[in-house]
Amino acid sequence: MPNSITVKGTGCVHVPPDTIEISFTLQAKAEDYSETMQIAEKKRNSLHGAVASAGCKPDDLKTTNFQVNTNYEHLPDESGNYRPVFRGYICTHSFRLELPVNMDLLGQVLVAADQSAAEPEFSVSFTVKNRNAVQEKVLRDAAAKAKQNAEILADASGVTLGALLSVTYAATDTPMVSETRCTLGAMRKVAACGDNAMSISPDDITVEETAVFVWEIGGSAQ
Repeated sequence: MPNSITVKGTGCVHVPPDTIEISFTLQAKAEDYSETMQIAEKKRNSLHGAVASAGCKPDDLKTTNFQVNTNYEHLPDESGNYRPVFRGYICTHSFRLELPVNMDLLGQVLVAADQSAAEPEFSVSFTVKNRNAVQEKVLRDAAAKAKQNAEILADASGVTLGALLSVTYAATDTPMVSETRCTLGAMRKVAACGDNAMSISPDDITVEETAVFVWEIGGSAQ
């Protein structure tokens, strides 16, 4: 077993977001299942129409969640004990819409959605389109820092740095999202005022990844 040195390298990159991600959630309630689904479909069509009126393609709305659940309300009986009472069905349909970082377009989409019959709940985040490129950049940074530190440690210890023996890496799957947040209240205020322009400059996205490198070390450096 050769002598070795183990160094942990942590890469860190800061990238400006290039994509706006809007999450919409629609909810339909009715006592009858068919009526629930009809309401859900009307709301979906209304949201698609709102997105189209803002200049986006309705097909860009991608479903992220769809579920239908029974709806019960817990009410007290004659003895004061709470019993579940069937009230019908709840259909929840969630969508994701991606836009370029264009605040005017974002405002137009939110105004149109808020004023539609869809009655959506929505949230806004800022991310990057090419996540693989960011991941590659941060891993290269981790490897470069680890090697630099290994060379410093080897030189300071009076030994030579040899071949790379192993690399251990476990992806953390960190969300590549800016810490800038647009709250629901702020978005609705914009829509209510009819002012599509928002002076928002999202913060850069910080991504970190760590890997462990093991190098062989030789005799004294001359």
